[in-house]
Amino acid sequence: MKRLIILSLLCFAALTLRAQEFVDLGLPSGTMWKEVNEGAFLSHQSADKFFSTELPTKGQWEELIEQCQWEWTGTGYHIVGPNGNGIELPAEGYFECDASFERTNDGGHYWSSTYMGSKRVWSLDFSEKQIGLEYGFDCYKYSVRLVRKKAE
Repeated sequence: MKRLIILSLLCFAALTLRAQEFVDLGLPSGTMWKEVNEGAFLSHQSADKFFSTELPTKGQWEELIEQCQWEWTGTGYHIVGPNGNGIELPAEGYFECDASFERTNDGGHYWSSTYMGSKRVWSLDFSEKQIGLEYGFDCYKYSVRLVRKKAE
């Protein structure tokens, strides 16, 4: 019963948050980024199950890093695209596989849809001092930010 309630809450949260806006940053690929995170830390398996086609690829994270200006705000990054529009990426920490919470005030961890090998998935990892792509084990619980292609 408890599992059903949790699953129901996650589904409700997913449907509620999907109604929010995507921001056109003016990226060459036409990728638009959702204004906010999905509101829950998810393992890669759960993120893929709920949002498979809207999880950013490794290439979309690379484009965001390379094409945009990143400014540390003290709690994450303000990211401004080539067209002047922006989004915020909070540094919210993560959960390890055993569910212990590893919170850092200066670190953000976000899933991509791109596997790099057995049980390892590319992820955006950042702190005040660095921004890059690393791997996370698919059982970790990271933040999720969705993408969508611009309608043509």
